[in-house]
Amino acid sequence: MSQKQRSHMKHSRLIPTLLPEGQKPRYEKVHGGQPKDRGRTLAEPYLCPICRSNRTSFEIIFKLSREIRKDPETGEELFQADSMSVMLRNDRPELEVKCLTCGYTGYEGLFIKAARQGAS
Repeated sequence: MSQKQRSHMKHSRLIPTLLPEGQKPRYEKVHGGQPKDRGRTLAEPYLCPICRSNRTSFEIIFKLSREIRKDPETGEELFQADSMSVMLRNDRPELEVKCLTCGYTGYEGLFIKAARQGAS
């Protein structure tokens, strides 16, 4: 990955280009501003399941994968694919969320579940 590509990784418009051919971005809004994908979008509130105080400051982490081949005896890398792909779970990008208050990183669903339970 070139320096220019790395510097643009933080740019939100780059993320949809990392998705497999034909897959739509997860956080696209439908007509009327209603989030799609059964409500599991950034419009969903988060609460850190560990510190239970942070509802506002988070980082979204997209997992990327790249195929490599290693020599079984020496561990030397023999092949490395040129491209990286977004890891998918149930045909959706596999996301993790990091709490910027306590530093805990976990599956996005844990933060959504904690927010729902904390609101009840």
